[in-house]
Amino acid sequence: MRRALAFLLVCSALACAPLEAFAQIRETCETIPETIVTLRKIASGHGSLWDVVYGQRGMERFETAVLLDNGNVLAAGALYDRADPDDRRGLVVEMDRRGKIVRQNRHPGLGNLDIRKIILKEKGGFLAAGTKSFAPEGEGRPRRVVRLAHYGADLKLLSENLLSDPDYDLSLEGITVSTDGAGLVAAVSARGRARPDEERGIVYRLTPGGGIVWKRSYDPGLGNRFTAVVPTADALGNPGYVVTGMVRAADRRAMGLAMKLDTDGRLMWQKQYPRGAGAILRAAASYGTGDVVVVGDSEPYGPKTLRSGWVMRLNGNNGLPVWQRYVAVSGARLYGRDAVAVPDGRASILINAERAGESGAGQDTARLLTLSPRGEILDDEGFTQGTGAGGASLVLGPRRLRLLTGHATMTPKGDDKSKPANYDTEDGWVVLASSLEPYTDPCLPRRAAAEDAE
Repeated sequence: MRRALAFLLVCSALACAPLEAFAQIRETCETIPETIVTLRKIASGHGSLWDVVYGQRGMERFETAVLLDNGNVLAAGALYDRADPDDRRGLVVEMDRRGKIVRQNRHPGLGNLDIRKIILKEKGGFLAAGTKSFAPEGEGRPRRVVRLAHYGADLKLLSENLLSDPDYDLSLEGITVSTDGAGLVAAVSARGRARPDEERGIVYRLTPGGGIVWKRSYDPGLGNRFTAVVPTADALGNPGYVVTGMVRAADRRAMGLAMKLDTDGRLMWQKQYPRGAGAILRAAASYGTGDVVVVGDSEPYGPKTLRSGWVMRLNGNNGLPVWQRYVAVSGARLYGRDAVAVPDGRASILINAERAGESGAGQDTARLLTLSPRGEILDDEGFTQGTGAGGASLVLGPRRLRLLTGHATMTPKGDDKSKPANYDTEDGWVVLASSLEPYTDPCLPRRAAAEDAE
């Protein structure tokens, strides 16, 4: 028996209707293809093992983090100048298991850059991948390139490689170790320098040092943007990759996009998911059985409706939804940010709930939803800090620990005399959430018995 967390609506081809308001929910072995879930409002933050706000002079945002073997956390992102939010510097911070800062690197003098992803190396140190912006000599307009930086375990920069294109400004959206472990695969968004309205997604296969092995672009619509790439495998163990993002229809409306590629970047399937007035898929995770869970958000039609979170489980063979859930909170706009798949069949989803106006639903909150293999919401945890907070990434650690990184909005107490006392700033934020409870799918014995009887 699980705690009730939502109102469910069952959607037919014509409409969605309320199913039931309940105090407890019992998992069933029926998969409801599509529902709208209205989450409860959260008055205060959920409990965690620890959380830490990293704030010095300026503004900071963490975009990614990893758990180290010694139990410490390595977080990275960007720091911003208060007077010029477009002036960004890379930021890497190591914290111990109590959230105390061990060491940090704030990258003075390396140009305008941020870090989107950390990948640990087997022999120590790590790769920090992100985007760098700089104005080459003789060019007045800044150029944006992908930056792959190699660091030692002491956080000192060892070397960096830049990935550029003469016709496009590039932004790193996602990167992963290749399925054979011999390199990297990166999802990059490109915007035309001559035509800034031209946008397209590119997938690169790279050597460990950043050399290009192959480069693939895909043009399914008027424009497209990639947001993430994750390794996956089908039920037979054949490896590949799933890429998420958005594609524009003929009327310029944004639609969710997912693609499956083989290990050479050849397209195995591609699906567009039109939802409401606009939609995007921002992240994905592989269940290890062929299927993947994807998360994003969609904008419903109508002036009185607010953006909702959006989660789907996709059939790994063809990209068709096995189930999908739209997630709403009264008075808040929701944005799906990240997802992890748990080996026991569950998925943990990070969705940000941002207050819509002064009458919105409390302060901005990062929500962690735990979903069953059939899309039932088993748990809903809300985390916040300061006057509001938002998550950027989610990592599943040992013993099903979950590591959330993002930013918190804080009110400095007179540290900047040039600003009013209530001047809000953004600080880096790391939360180590409690372990997911052990779980056994209650439908597995029933399915096994049914298969034996056939």
